[in-house]
Amino acid sequence: MKKALVVGGCTKPWHRIESAGPPIVKQLKSAGFEATLKGIFHPDGGDAWTGDYSSLTLKALQDFDLLVLMTTDDECHGAIPAEISTWVEQGGALAAIHGAAASFRDNDTYIQMLGAAFRYHPPQLTYTIQPTMTQHEITKGVPSFSCFDELYLFEPYDDSTLTLLAETEAYEDEGRVPVLWVKQVGKGRMFYMAPGHNPETMELPEWQTMFSRAVGWCLQEVQ
Repeated sequence: MKKALVVGGCTKPWHRIESAGPPIVKQLKSAGFEATLKGIFHPDGGDAWTGDYSSLTLKALQDFDLLVLMTTDDECHGAIPAEISTWVEQGGALAAIHGAAASFRDNDTYIQMLGAAFRYHPPQLTYTIQPTMTQHEITKGVPSFSCFDELYLFEPYDDSTLTLLAETEAYEDEGRVPVLWVKQVGKGRMFYMAPGHNPETMELPEWQTMFSRAVGWCLQEVQ
């Protein structure tokens, strides 16, 4: 059985793994994965937290076929961000969701691997996700769809190193905003999906279709 590690959570009030993790774990289990959930937790639902990101090291990741990254913190909390990149380069499969772009932003190796870093987001709003490569294995047949979520805006990124698969309509003076891309990293593959602040977004059929297909692409089950 394929093994997936889901790491997320945040020391702040947002992006809690208690709400963000279950939709992902459920989808992975339905796809035949043995899924392990780790990270930072708020056991009583308040501000007090426990846990860390110590499973994000090369040694720990060797036990898994897939890493789903849902962290949100520039502090490492036991992670070695550059070793995430090394693991992917050596053939690992990385599914980076939402807050992963707001993590470890002082680590150039990690950010170069991911493809972009979070800059800021406006208040939550409804926006439309529009596939840009309609014949790609991940987006083929997926119609444009809307979600109510945080719209992440990014630092400039090098789009020559990645393949953009979906974006939004123009947002104010930002122009069209990238929301889904894939990237070959050495022997491995990764994808990043920006929508995912709200569990309701991750329950949308179109989101789940792209997520599951992207996982297959990263595992090199499809070209």
